Amino acid sequence: MTTTKATDELLTKIAVHFFPTCETLETRNSDSLDFHETAVWSIKEALQQAFELGRQTADEPAPVVADAAAGDDDQGFDVEQHMIKAAAAASKVQFYI
Repeated sequence: MTTTKATDELLTKIAVHFFPTCETLETRNSDSLDFHETAVWSIKEALQQAFELGRQTADEPAPVVADAAAGDDDQGFDVEQHMIKAAAAASKVQFYI
């Protein structure tokens, strides 16, 4: 999946907040820079924050992602568009800790 610059910036902001040893989400081709030991509860908190931010920026109730393997391509929603909305709200991000 490819992402926009705004989405990458938002994801990096969330990652840096919850994983202080992670300075960037860019691949740096170094095990000590690309792999981090992280507690599962930190991962859960980061995923919850990203989910909540996406939910808050959605115009409609939480949609169901289509199963592309089942041939439901036209029944889903545009994940990238929802991430763009989330990125637009990034300046208003308040982390729930």
